[in-house]
Amino acid sequence: MICIFLATGLAAYALSCMRLPYRRAIYAFFMATLFIPPSTYIIPNFVNLKDLGLVNTFWAFWLPAGASAFYLLVLKSFFDGIHPELLEAARIDGASEWLCFRKIAVPLSLPIFSTIAIFVFAAVWNDWFWPSLVLHDPNKMPLATAVYKYVINARRLDWNIRFAILFMVMTPPVLVFLLFQKYMLRGISLAGIKG
Repeated sequence: MICIFLATGLAAYALSCMRLPYRRAIYAFFMATLFIPPSTYIIPNFVNLKDLGLVNTFWAFWLPAGASAFYLLVLKSFFDGIHPELLEAARIDGASEWLCFRKIAVPLSLPIFSTIAIFVFAAVWNDWFWPSLVLHDPNKMPLATAVYKYVINARRLDWNIRFAILFMVMTPPVLVFLLFQKYMLRGISLAGIKG
């Protein structure tokens, strides 16, 4: 989540609140990448990570996760709703772009950041395919991959034990959703009003 917030948050802020050359072309490029099915870039991602020597490390999760065009466009559409006068006043007072992002844009965008955090948590928690490709060490496997390998595919495990393990795995995403539900609904409603 930290990688997504830093990479996509700063990129979305730059596309939305700074005067960049070819800003519309960059935005169109990111929009076009959403039309590419994720299954087509699994092999190139794996080959790149293997060439970098990052297979069987946690960087194999963090680096591809930081480049999400969907989260970038969601954050950009939210940052477009921030009044430019707030940022201009901060710039006139001598604030840098990093300070404007950290002190103005992020506090105003907490609802959308919490919404994205819930989406990221649910996606990462339930992902088993990508970790099964890039991690081979049983001590580094995420819970969903370990459950798939050692619980779902187990032949001699009783059904009551399987369902108990699956219930324990299912409980944290439900709790996270229930705890952050008000932020998520506020973020979705604010993003819908600004669109």
